Amino acid sequence: MSFQQGLSGLNTASRHLEVIGNNVANASVVGFKVQEAHFSDVFATSLAGVGTGQFGIGVKVGSVAQNFNQGTISVTDNPLDVAINGKGFFRMDDNGAVSYSRSGQFRFDKEGYIVNDQKLRLTGYGVDSSANIIPSAPIPIQISNADLPPVTSTAFDLGVNLDSNETVPGIPFDTADADSFNWTTSATIYDSLGNSHVFSMFFRKTAANSWNMYGTIDSGATTGVTFGALPAGTPISLTFNSSGAIAPAFTPVAVSFPVTTGATSPMSFTFDPTGSKASASRTTTSRACRSTPSPASAPMAPSFITAPTTPRNPPAGHAAPPGRGPRRR
Repeated sequence: MSFQQGLSGLNTASRHLEVIGNNVANASVVGFKVQEAHFSDVFATSLAGVGTGQFGIGVKVGSVAQNFNQGTISVTDNPLDVAINGKGFFRMDDNGAVSYSRSGQFRFDKEGYIVNDQKLRLTGYGVDSSANIIPSAPIPIQISNADLPPVTSTAFDLGVNLDSNETVPGIPFDTADADSFNWTTSATIYDSLGNSHVFSMFFRKTAANSWNMYGTIDSGATTGVTFGALPAGTPISLTFNSSGAIAPAFTPVAVSFPVTTGATSPMSFTFDPTGSKASASRTTTSRACRSTPSPASAPMAPSFITAPTTPRNPPAGHAAPPGRGPRRR
């Protein structure tokens, strides 16, 4: 009997070492969950039952359980690497057979499906044209790699807070002379082929609560921009009341200019500075809206663009695109 007990102990210790070895071997596997060996005492049974003086006959591995505590989330260079923070699994599809995984190492296959290293497809809920989730059974996620059709800018809303403490410049306006205007800012707009253009705006104070705004495209001359029915190069006037708001109400005006990229020319969009104010500070918020699809020829840029502000600065230069940080896995 004692030989059997000792042998069961050796066998159980061997199984325990196997579990530990497996944990060590998978230490670098993404999504792996540590296994734990659970042990059980073994008793002999008889028709007479178990007496009070019954000795155990050894030990065995009762079960091998996984520890699903949250692991460490690390940073990778793959934009498709994702992680689950908390409970849950990635639902994978294998030709209709469903499986689950904690590993978030994904990539695209040649058909545009998001797959793991075993070529199982990641599933999720579909979305409609308005980006609303379609409540149905999860389906394999497929991302089209075709170029998106370009969309031209059709409207430009500007909310600028001009500094009412500025003085009237004493020299004629010149885009190359920062002393001839009080402030400048710019934003990116897109033509019918998806090509970007920099729309620069120059604000020059003419009297108390009165400002002129000049415009240029791609650091060109002001004569290349037309506001509504005004002659080319003529600025628009912005008048503010004692509360700092535009008064009388400004009627949105069409801005047009020629383009040489092969896109529709002249290009035109609606300009509305209604959200602008004049007070003892200086900020700006702008939004270029694009809603008219056109034939594909250049990749489409984001639909909404926020322009940086540049006080008293020449109009040359483009705003750098937002930086892209590392992804979490």
